Amino acid sequence: MRKGLGFIAGILSFVLVTAPLYAAAPKTGAKCSKVGATSTYGGIKYTCVKSGSKLVWNKGVPVKAPAPKPSEIPTPDPTPPQVIPSGAPNPIPSASSSPSPKSITQRWSDLDSNALKVFALWSENLLQGTPKTKIEYWFGPTISESLASEAKLRMNNAVLQWERFFSTSRTKVYFDLGLYADKQEICKRIAARSTYRNVEGCLEQIKNSESRILYHAAAWESEGGWVPIADPKLSQNALVNHHYALEDELIFYSSSFLPRIEHEWFHQIQFDLTGNHYIREYPCWFVEGSAEYFGSVAALQNSSDDFLQHRAMGWLGNDEQINLPYLRKWVEQASVARLPYGGFDDACSRIDRPEMIYLFGAILTEWLIGKIGIQQLMELLKATESLGWKQSFKKYVGKTSEDSLDEMAAYLYREQLAMKESRSWLELPQCKTYREASFRKCVSFDIRRGQ
Repeated sequence: MRKGLGFIAGILSFVLVTAPLYAAAPKTGAKCSKVGATSTYGGIKYTCVKSGSKLVWNKGVPVKAPAPKPSEIPTPDPTPPQVIPSGAPNPIPSASSSPSPKSITQRWSDLDSNALKVFALWSENLLQGTPKTKIEYWFGPTISESLASEAKLRMNNAVLQWERFFSTSRTKVYFDLGLYADKQEICKRIAARSTYRNVEGCLEQIKNSESRILYHAAAWESEGGWVPIADPKLSQNALVNHHYALEDELIFYSSSFLPRIEHEWFHQIQFDLTGNHYIREYPCWFVEGSAEYFGSVAALQNSSDDFLQHRAMGWLGNDEQINLPYLRKWVEQASVARLPYGGFDDACSRIDRPEMIYLFGAILTEWLIGKIGIQQLMELLKATESLGWKQSFKKYVGKTSEDSLDEMAAYLYREQLAMKESRSWLELPQCKTYREASFRKCVSFDIRRGQ
């Protein structure tokens, strides 16, 4: 569980990176030289990805050629009408080329779903460059240069794109990434920056993760803590520590790691907007569900196909959960505040299937964004600090959260049903081991040891 802004969860992480095109025609599975390099050939854009220890071209995605400007469209020369001699047989019509197979996005567009519309709210008008927020990076001695480079790109992009909607007040952010073997050094660095953290407590939390799952992901503030009354709002100069410990470098490229870096950064946004009140005021489905949703769209912002596939992989419940009465009951349970005032008992642990606050919560976040947009959602969260979640929700949504339960459950049911009916062409196959979980080949959702 999280402490301050810390938390642990899993699904795949990936970001598309553009690079100069190569002249030679790429072939799926063939070697390439640099992760993120792209090549477009025959209307297909191929990307260089890491598969195990190798760099190879992926399957590629179709790209649309830009439409020519009106002035660039040539005027055809007039063609005289074809003269068919009397008594000649009718001409045989030329065979038309078979239509190209529909992409996942095209097929999903035919369904009754709001997913792509909401995805576009994030993916339109993406920024280029570096974020205003200063980020200091440290990588363990066991981390390769290529992984360190990709981690920087991921973190920089997460921070940069959020600056379109809300800029954190932090003057500096620390980012530490290593293997479990580097945990001692990671914890020393965190303890040296923090007011309340020490090496022993840090090591204990990572040890608990190490014994159960294949990575540890967390964000800890240098002031205050998980206790709401300790420091309800960090000072402007507070340092923020984002740190990750992996069992193996391959974990970074597995589906289990999506969208850890981007997920943790949204917890930063939550905290900066609402202070420690987010722990006390946000409903269970929103605390982690919103981080999961925004983490996913930020990690996969360049490909709606990939977003839809991993949305289905991560957020589809079992068959027993895909019915409206169950979902209505679950939404009502998950709408309670996570940490009631005056206590430290996490209310989310008492709801049915508490792990679904990440998955179902992400779809409910999608519903909320679809109603009010991202910028208005930021205003809702900001107002929560003074008004509380319920009053702020009513102000920006137009009705109470209690009166919205039926609509929320109906949205969750509709999206779950759409994903279930689309499994044959939407879902990626399950990986046998996390080592097989290279991007676009299979998924590794459950990263608990022994399962």
